[in-house]
Parts: sequence; C-alpha cells; structure tokens
Amino acid sequence: MQAENSSNIVPPSSRSSNYIALRYCDFPPGVTALGMNDKVSSCRYMVIFQYGSAILFNIEDREVESYLEIVQRHASGLLPEMRRDDYCVKEQPLLAKDMQGGPDYIVVKTLDTDSIRIIGSVLGQSIALDYFVSQGPEYSLSTRTSG
Repeated sequence: MQAENSSNIVPPSSRSSNYIALRYCDFPPGVTALGMNDKVSSCRYMVIFQYGSAILFNIEDREVESYLEIVQRHASGLLPEMRRDDYCVKEQPLLAKDMQGGPDYIVVKTLDTDSIRIIGSVLGQSIALDYFVSQGPEYSLSTRTSG
C-alpha cells in the first residue's frame, strides 16, 4: 500500500508502524488555490490501521467508496459488514482551550497532522472495539491482578 501511494504518505512522527496516513490534495503542496494554501483543513486524509480500521477526514459521503477501494485492494479478508461512525472534527483557532468536545464531535484550536493521527487512532480503536464487543462473549476482555 505504501509503494502504491508513496506520493500521498504523511511521514510518521513516531516509530509506530501499525498505521499509514495518506494525504490527498487537489493541488501541489505549498501552492495557493482559491485562496487556500496546503493546510490540513484543505486536504483529505485517510489513516489506515493494521487491525482493520480506516479513518477518513474531509471526505464527502459520495467519495467514501472510492477511497475505501484503495484500502480494499490491499486488505486480507474483509468483514461481511462495514461498521461506520460519523464524528465531527472542527478547527477553531480562537478557541480558549486547546480542545473541547462531546460524544460525537471535537473542536481543536489547531488541526494538524499530529491531531489527525491522534484522533484517527482513538476512533480506529473505538470502532474496532465496538466490532469485537458485538461478536459476543467469546471476545470479552478480562483483566487479572496479582497480589
């Protein structure tokens, strides 16, 4: 997947290798188009995790399938049903705090690639956990303490 999408890869900021982040802009990096430069909010992003979650940012509903086809070409074993959750991410530079949020949205002061990675990671894990919980008790999690 990395080789096929090398021009769209967002370089990782850590050694974590369980995901790939891809950026799609309609114009070359750094070029101004319609008064917008190459900032995060003017591009579309996809964060794909090895455990099967794909998180899409700034992608219209009508475009979702074409972006998911990129992932499906490299997937090994697709689930019979796709789980989907909509979560709103807004950028508000004049926000008094670094972020604020609720059950289905988050407002951040600055939306950057690190924010996309973090939000994508939380959402990806959440949807994966939701899937395993829906599979029944054979996937239940347990913790054990010694003492």
